[in-house]
Amino acid sequence: MVQITGQKGILKYSTTRALIIHGPVLLAEISKDELNAVLRTMLHHLPWYTLFVQIRNEKPPEIILEEACIKAGFYFNERLNLLTPVQDIKTAWQRMSGGRRRQVRQSLRNGLLVNDAVTSSDVDGFYKILSSLYKRIGKPLPTKAFFQIFLNKIHNKELKALFLVARFENQIIGGIVAPFDEKRKAYEFYISALDKDFAKKHVYPSVALTWEAMQRASEVGCHTFDFMGIGLPNQQYGVREFKLRFGGKMINPGR
Repeated sequence: MVQITGQKGILKYSTTRALIIHGPVLLAEISKDELNAVLRTMLHHLPWYTLFVQIRNEKPPEIILEEACIKAGFYFNERLNLLTPVQDIKTAWQRMSGGRRRQVRQSLRNGLLVNDAVTSSDVDGFYKILSSLYKRIGKPLPTKAFFQIFLNKIHNKELKALFLVARFENQIIGGIVAPFDEKRKAYEFYISALDKDFAKKHVYPSVALTWEAMQRASEVGCHTFDFMGIGLPNQQYGVREFKLRFGGKMINPGR
């Protein structure tokens, strides 16, 4: 579980929440009452100013977890996600829509370069684009220092992850951060790019970055690329339309 605070000082009392990423791992022999007791103990030990606890499930929850959560005061929200197999990268390429494949080819043919982030200026260029996006949509974002530390840990081999940037005409126009665990999954943690600015030149950085991350994930042995959420059922969401064209299986793990 991680605790996230959006502001410092007195404002932390109105911005702190706790997240259980990918849901709790359950022992096969655990009972509903034991699980309920664990949840209640967890809630008891959280700081009093924690606004809420959110369990972000990796897969649809088991009945025992759902029932124990409801008994402990939680309620279930539907939330969609997309999982794309990448173990066989040739099949993954064919699974993508024809339009996505064309955009990858056009981007590379027209001069877009997708490489590993290396320097602090790479982090600066990516963070400028990412922070502009998050400011526009009104969502919290870690500081630039977080991404610099992230990159340092990759270079020091303390973290298994990708940090890629897209360059066009000597300018960084996008990037993607994707941690992974070998032999399992890669996760699209953060991605942002100047797609609208360069579409008229037939350059599509978000598409090229995503495809490169999928290829890299396959190369290190990951079998799945996790798109980390595609919105709510029965609700229009442009990001979902973008991601679905990469192929894969849509699931509803909920929160």
